[in-house]
Amino acid sequence: EYGPGTGDKNSLLLIDLQEITASLFHSLGNYPKALEIRLDNLTRAEKEKDKFIMVFALSRITDDYTSMNDYQNVLRYAKLMDSIKNTLDVHDARFRFTQLQAESTIANAFYNLNLTDSALYYANKAAALGSGNTDYDTAFSSLLLGNIYAKMGKDSAAFYHYRLVYPAAKSIYNPQLAAGAFEGMARLFK
Repeated sequence: EYGPGTGDKNSLLLIDLQEITASLFHSLGNYPKALEIRLDNLTRAEKEKDKFIMVFALSRITDDYTSMNDYQNVLRYAKLMDSIKNTLDVHDARFRFTQLQAESTIANAFYNLNLTDSALYYANKAAALGSGNTDYDTAFSSLLLGNIYAKMGKDSAAFYHYRLVYPAAKSIYNPQLAAGAFEGMARLFK
């Protein structure tokens, strides 16, 4: 018999195929349909022995809620991701990414809910995890920190973080991140 939790590769293949389908719906702007599929994937992932699969499913659900501007649910699922993360093997190669993803997603949810002190707390935790490791980490965490500081009215701290984004974004070939930092700086001049 095939199915979730049976240890067979077919259940993981089904999760992967459904994620591809959900990604397609998401890219077409049909977030409710993508979310429906991803919630089904979460149910399947809960039955798997590898809890990293469950964290990945939760992460993708937060992407849909973010696109729908439903930050209460982003926070709900990100906090669940964070609590599961605390039960994972810290020596697994996927752990650091999981940790960084949970902290960043929580920070982003708090930022969009205008809870800047909490956003700053989690963004700093995420930045400390990624500190100096990769340009990817620097680009994303610096943009988030710049946005948080700007919302708090701490312009010099915002400028400092926005300035870190461009060289890192350029090195990872992500002009959208660089544009986000330039947009943030431009808003500070208003």
